[in-house]
Amino acid sequence: MFNDLRFVVFVTKTCVFYDKAMSHIRQKFSKIDTKIYFPLSELYHMLLGQMKIKKMDTLNIDAIRKPIRITWQVITLETIAILLIALFGLTAFDKTVRFGRFLDELGKSPFLMDYALAVAIGTPLIEAIVAMMLVIDKWRLRALYFSVFLMSLFTAYIYMLVNYSYFTSCLCSAAIESLSWQQHLIFNMVFLAFALIGVLIEETNSQNQIPKS
Repeated sequence: MFNDLRFVVFVTKTCVFYDKAMSHIRQKFSKIDTKIYFPLSELYHMLLGQMKIKKMDTLNIDAIRKPIRITWQVITLETIAILLIALFGLTAFDKTVRFGRFLDELGKSPFLMDYALAVAIGTPLIEAIVAMMLVIDKWRLRALYFSVFLMSLFTAYIYMLVNYSYFTSCLCSAAIESLSWQQHLIFNMVFLAFALIGVLIEETNSQNQIPKS
C-alpha cells in the first residue's frame, strides 16, 4: 500500500511538470504539431483505473472465499439444530404419549416427588417449545441458550440420581432408556457440548452480521 502511494505521488508530479512544460512550449512555438502531444494526465488516470481494477479483483476474491468459510459455519449450525430438534421433539412426544408412566416415575424420585405434576406437564411442553424455536432463525439463538440450560439440568439430575439416590429409573424417551447410566451421562454431555458450540457460532454470526443462508 505504501509503495502504491509513492508511485501515485511520483506519477502526479511528473504529469503536472510535463503538462506545464508542454503548455510553455506550445506558447513559444505555435507551429508545433499538437497531435504529437499526449497529455500524461490521461495516462495517469489510466494507471489509476488499472490499480482500481486490481483492487476490485482482490475484493472479489475475498468475497468468494468468505462464503466458503460461512458455509461450514452454516452446515455445523444446521446439523446441531437438527440434532437438538430431534432430541427434544422425540422426548417431548414420548413423555406426552406415556404421560401416566412419566408422572408415576417422577413421583418416586426423591428430588422431584413434591413437584411431580408440574415437572410432568412442564418438561415436555418446554422441550416442544424449544424444538419449535430452533426451527425459526430469529429465535434460534435463544433456543440454543435454552438448550444449554435444559441439557445442563438433565446432566446434573442424572449425576445426582446416580450418585446420591436409591431411585435410578430413566425418565427419558424409549430410545434412550436402553443406555447405561454412564452412556446416558456421556450422551447428555455430548449434546450439551453441541448446544454450546451452536451458541458460539450463532453469537459470532450475529456479531459479524453474517447471513445464515
